[in-house]
Amino acid sequence: MSFEDDYNSIQASVGTEIKIKGSRFIADASPTETASDAETFLASIVNAYPDATHHCYAYRVFADRNIIERSSDAGEPAGSAGAPMLTVIRGRQLLAVTVVVTRYFGGIKLGIGGLIRAYTESTQTVLDKCKIVQHIHQSIVPISFPYELTGAVMHVISEYQGQIIESKYEILTHVNVQIPLRVVDNFKKRLIDSTSNRIMIEPWN
Repeated sequence: MSFEDDYNSIQASVGTEIKIKGSRFIADASPTETASDAETFLASIVNAYPDATHHCYAYRVFADRNIIERSSDAGEPAGSAGAPMLTVIRGRQLLAVTVVVTRYFGGIKLGIGGLIRAYTESTQTVLDKCKIVQHIHQSIVPISFPYELTGAVMHVISEYQGQIIESKYEILTHVNVQIPLRVVDNFKKRLIDSTSNRIMIEPWN
């Protein structure tokens, strides 16, 4: 998956709780686009449960035009918490999401296998409660063209599910068109071909 692709995330923050052999596992999920958003969400959970034994987390977010993934066992045995949580998020092909699982130790050790199952189940449970929404990366394409090409240009805009978000009418017609990022190159080529290269694709403001 690249930055240009459409992606699925969660609509809003959701929390759940499960109990396993006396331990409480409180899972909180939130939409977070950047690492800074994820860290802010993590801090809010830590502040909400300051006396908890562990605050394990995993997130998949954007950094400029790249996707980054981070996870932490937060004091649990290595590989028993953060990595399984991240595996669930990745397996559901979610982006721009952070999950924090807060554990209150109940006095019975679960072992590494038990912890992996507990953190996996906690993450699955909270994501099951989330509403999944699709996001489409958009780009703004500025176009200028003679009035007589209006029909041809509008046809191509409609064909590529574009939306005019700003327009100005002078000797030339100027429009800013919002287009799904994944089809921008094809959109520009189609415009040029449909108008015999009689349009200008450049900023006009």
